[in-house]
Amino acid sequence: MWGAPPERTLLSYMDRGMSVLLWTPMLIEVYRMNFGANSTTGLLSIDSLNQFTTLEPAQSSGMLMPAGTYKVCKTMSPRMGYISPELQDVPGHIGERIHVGNYPHDTHGCILIGETRAPDFIGNSQAAFDEFMAITPEEFLITINDPPEAT
Repeated sequence: MWGAPPERTLLSYMDRGMSVLLWTPMLIEVYRMNFGANSTTGLLSIDSLNQFTTLEPAQSSGMLMPAGTYKVCKTMSPRMGYISPELQDVPGHIGERIHVGNYPHDTHGCILIGETRAPDFIGNSQAAFDEFMAITPEEFLITINDPPEAT
């Protein structure tokens, strides 16, 4: 059986009675859901499926990345000592990443990824991170979305 390249998604549709298969870019988005006093929580979706929870710095901290679309490259983090996705060309930020952590003080301005959440906490972060790293390509785009009322 043929497998899809990890950076692509297979779409199928009918055209003039024939089944057509197309590879499309993987769509990765963060949806910020709640701006709390200590953190910002949200969901990370891949191809419109909510797969992970996210934890970011509080909006009031001045460390929250602006909403937008960014190129991401998997690189070695000198601070963390392991390969993680690094967001490129984020205005006013350098070295922001998606990485493992559970609490607001773990964010360091970055996006933490997990499987469960509670106020100012995400759980199973290592498992979520490992899965995210396995299913994403070496380079991809990510879109960070603020809630409509926050824009």
